[in-house]
Formats: sequence, C-alpha cells, structure tokens
Amino acid sequence: MSIGSGMHYRYLVLPPDPDAILSPTTRKTIRQLAEAGVQVLGPGYREGSLEKILSADGLVPDIEFRNASPNARFEKIHRRDGETDIYFISNQAVEESHANAIFRVSGKQPELWNPVTGEIRELPEWSEEDGRTVVPMTFAAKESSFVVFRKQAQTRKRVAVRTFPSL
Repeated sequence: MSIGSGMHYRYLVLPPDPDAILSPTTRKTIRQLAEAGVQVLGPGYREGSLEKILSADGLVPDIEFRNASPNARFEKIHRRDGETDIYFISNQAVEESHANAIFRVSGKQPELWNPVTGEIRELPEWSEEDGRTVVPMTFAAKESSFVVFRKQAQTRKRVAVRTFPSL
C-alpha cells in the first residue's frame, strides 16, 4: 500500500477494538482497502500476533535487537529513500543500553548519523548473517541516532576497531 507521502506499507494493522475509535467513514475505507488487496490485520480481518503473521508470510523483522541490556527499551522506524535505508533508533531507557542491532539490509556499509551534532561516521564493527547486517551498538540514556545504509560495502578485512570503544 502506498500513501501520498511516498511511504509504502505491506500491512495495515488495526487496534484491538477498532470500532471503539474509528469513524464509520474510516471503517468503510479500510473495507475498501481490504477488498482492493491490502492485507488488513486485526478484528474482522486477518487475526493473530503480528510476529506470527510475519513469520507465516516468510518475513524477518525489519530490525531486531539481540543480547540487549536488561533494561533496554528501543523505539525504531525505517524509511527507504531510493536505494538508501534509513533507520532511526531511540534508546527510551534512562540508562546506557547495548544491543546487537540486526537490520534487514545486506551488502551495504552501515553509517551512524548523529542527529544532534550532524556527525556522520562509518561503523567499522559489523557482520552479515542470513542476508542481514548485525551491528553492535551502544546508546547513552535517552540517546537516539540514525543508522544509514547508502554505500555499497567494500570487501573488507577483519579489523580490531570497535564501533563504540569502552572509555
């Protein structure tokens, strides 16, 4: 599904009780979208947990966090601009958080874009696993960053450089 902003969506996910918050006009539009082939997930349409539906459809998560700090809580959003993948990641915890961020991107060099300073730097410590890119990341309390994949990855040697060295 495409909307006027240029964003594309694979699914439309409804809240648990859509009738309580959606107007009749909105519900009618959703029915029309479903009849036109949009996959609508929720009551009265395709039901089940989003994770199970995605798995059944053969989709891996767009981004996931493994081996995260015990109190880590990340929010994220992904946007594509042409051939560039842009992920915004926000650490919602009030403490430093670590995780291996796994992006559904392969063959591209990850870059860290700092939204406060404007600094852009390549992330030297990353690997590919099952067609996805794994990047060990560290965020300060309430810190956010963009991880951008825009350049083709060069064949690289193993380097001992850490993306987020310990101080």
